[in-house]
Amino acid sequence: MSPERLPTAKQARFIAEYLKDLNGSDAAVRAGYGRSSARATASRLLQKSYIKSEVQRLQAAQLEKAGITAEGVLEQLRRIAYFDPATIYDDQGYLKHTKDWPATARTALSSYDTVAVRLA
Repeated sequence: MSPERLPTAKQARFIAEYLKDLNGSDAAVRAGYGRSSARATASRLLQKSYIKSEVQRLQAAQLEKAGITAEGVLEQLRRIAYFDPATIYDDQGYLKHTKDWPATARTALSSYDTVAVRLA
């Protein structure tokens, strides 16, 4: 069995560019491949086992560095899916200050809008 082939400098640049946004065509162009054949070039490169292996290795390193795990992502999705809006209101039905929300509510919501109503 022959040793694993290493990417050329241009292929390594493609891999680095691909990891930025996972867009093969754009990565090929940014790496210096022709724009007119970028899609086909990206497809061809991503089918090569030694390029696939390098992409997977570097993606795993990125996730590890960022502290992202599958379990962590699933836990956050669980918080979002089972978020109970009642936890952010007081007993009179008024919205609590965000510092008084439970941590699960603060991490489940990425944004919210409030409307101030003046009663005459």
